[in-house]
Amino acid sequence: MPVLTAKKKPYLPFFPLIIKYPFLKITGMFLEHEFGSIENMFNAAKRNYVVAEGVERGKKIVKSIVEGTEITFKDIIEDFSCFDCEIGCYKKCEIGFLSHECFSCSECFRNCSFESETEFYLKRKKDAIISAIGYLYSRILSSNLEDWVLRKYAVKESERYARIFFSEGIGVLKLISSDLGVKVRYSKDFKVHVSSYLKVAVKIKAPTWRLLNRRLKRGYIPLSKRDFLRVLEEHLRNKLSQREDYTSILKFDFIKEDIGEFKVIAERKREKLPKISFERIEVSDFPPCMRKILSDLQAGVNIPHTARFAITSFLLNLGMDIKEIIDLYKTAPDFDEDKTRYQVEHIAGAKGTEYETPSCETMKTYHNCFYDESCKGIYHPIQYYSEKIKKNRGWVKSKKAERQGK
Repeated sequence: MPVLTAKKKPYLPFFPLIIKYPFLKITGMFLEHEFGSIENMFNAAKRNYVVAEGVERGKKIVKSIVEGTEITFKDIIEDFSCFDCEIGCYKKCEIGFLSHECFSCSECFRNCSFESETEFYLKRKKDAIISAIGYLYSRILSSNLEDWVLRKYAVKESERYARIFFSEGIGVLKLISSDLGVKVRYSKDFKVHVSSYLKVAVKIKAPTWRLLNRRLKRGYIPLSKRDFLRVLEEHLRNKLSQREDYTSILKFDFIKEDIGEFKVIAERKREKLPKISFERIEVSDFPPCMRKILSDLQAGVNIPHTARFAITSFLLNLGMDIKEIIDLYKTAPDFDEDKTRYQVEHIAGAKGTEYETPSCETMKTYHNCFYDESCKGIYHPIQYYSEKIKKNRGWVKSKKAERQGK
């Protein structure tokens, strides 16, 4: 570990951000500066209580994801101003001060000379190390567990970080945007480049997010702060949903043991999920769109709200119980029983209006249509199911007649 000198406080200006947002790339540089490599860091896990505390935090994060519980960390983040090294760097920097490229260099932060008490620096550094290792270890564990755990991890953690985004100023939000690869400009409002916007819009699929319902000027789309933060959240979710290769560090026994432990917990959690019975409904006769949505839902995919409305109204129209439909959503990575119950009951007509299943045209509009040859001549999912049932019943009757020699 580097020796602390009286004049230098490496990475001090970034400690508040590493504590709050350890997914930033600067976090990796900080850990490399402190430990040299991931292997060195985990080698110190048994004798360094700060590293051990970071590992424990990572385990708590993943445990909360698998078990479906909430988790919060109440780190005290003391903000401070520090201009000495940054101003000097800014005057001579050619790649853009506080830009994404700036963090690839990070010389000004590595050589910070801000005058502060050593105790203050060490406390902030300890908090930053714990947060950074907690994030890294949660990524290691989730990347080595079932797909549904990784998807749920990405959804829940991006939501947790996004809740903190709301309290941030423009400077920090632009920094996070740059780190996540979101192209943004800011004057009176946030303007996101169309390429960054579309990566989010195609997944949300709500009418207001369709490109034709947005203003586009010189490649950029003006957004409210709330919509802009949703863009950041979705880009972060995509980052966290990527399965990383940590094969080189799986040699540590405690990591293998933790992965094995969470695999058992995840399997038990999966076994406890309600077994949905479709005895009264022929799933094989569902139209391709509903089969795809149902398959994604049962696989733990975070399907868009338009797809949730479609499958819920479809199953209700076929006579499925509200409780059975709520149980079906328990595999969703963002499952919240109270919210799900409210939404399902609302679609079922608890507020006075029973909603119909969207037509094929509407399914196409929201990109929820998965057309194949069996859909030819079909204009509504219920029509598809009804005709399939009639056809199959007729086939069964004809086969019965053949067996009876009629």
